[in-house]
Amino acid sequence: MQDLESEAETARHKINNYFDKIATTPHSSSSGPMSSNNSGVTAAVTTVTGTLGAVVGGVSRTAGGVVGAAGRGVGHTVNNASRTTPVGNGLQSLTNGIEDATNCLAHGVEKGSQGKKVW
Repeated sequence: MQDLESEAETARHKINNYFDKIATTPHSSSSGPMSSNNSGVTAAVTTVTGTLGAVVGGVSRTAGGVVGAAGRGVGHTVNNASRTTPVGNGLQSLTNGIEDATNCLAHGVEKGSQGKKVW
């Protein structure tokens, strides 16, 4: 996992450096606002990926929450209707696991989109 993390970090730095170089290279006799700002493109890319990560993270959390709540409700209904708990408790455990997994995924997506270490 450490190799993947370091490779991703290296790739991110290369991409940022590439866009910074493009943003600071003079293209003609006129100098636009991009040429005076070393991190202009990098900031724009970071904003876009951060926003996208927040949206994906939020949608993932919402979907996980819906599955978890539905599973708890159905599990409770099964327990009450059948007077046995193994099936309802199993369903609740399964959907709680799905909810927890989507929350972890959402957290990782949000942190990763901000350029932060996820692990």
